[in-house]
Amino acid sequence: MLLGASPYGDAVAHACQELTGASNHFLAARAWTVLMRVGHGGERSELAERALTEDRPALRGRALVNLGLDPEPVSRDEARAIVAGLEAECEDVPVRHGAMFALGMSGAEELDGLLHHRCDAVRRGSRWWLDTGPAIHDRPPAPAPRG
Repeated sequence: MLLGASPYGDAVAHACQELTGASNHFLAARAWTVLMRVGHGGERSELAERALTEDRPALRGRALVNLGLDPEPVSRDEARAIVAGLEAECEDVPVRHGAMFALGMSGAEELDGLLHHRCDAVRRGSRWWLDTGPAIHDRPPAPAPRG
C-alpha cells in the first residue's frame, strides 16, 4: 500500500502487470495480489485484457477481483465476457467469486440475468449484489492548478 501511494506506484503497477503473465504460478498470483493494493497505474485497459483472457482459473479469480476494485465500472462488453467465462467455470470457486465481485462492484446490468443461472451459488450471489448495490468510490481530487 505504501508503494502504491508513493511516486513509484505506477512503476510497481506496470511491473506487476507484466508479472501476472509469468509462467510461474506463484509469482503471477503474488503480482495479482500486489495489484489489488497498488492499482493498475493508469493501465486499466491492460488490466482488463489480462483479467478477461487469463486461462488459469486460480489466477482468473484474482484478476477479476482486480477488475472489480477499479473505480471505473466494467463495460458492457467486459461484463458479457465475464458472464461467458462464468458459464464455463461457475463451479470453480475463485473464478465465481472474482466474477461476481467484478460484476457486483460495478453494478453490472448482467446481474439480473444471472438470477436464473444454472448454478445456485451464482443465483444467490447475484441476488446479494442486487440487494446490496455496487461500490461507492470517491472521485479523485482534481489536479491542482499550475502556475
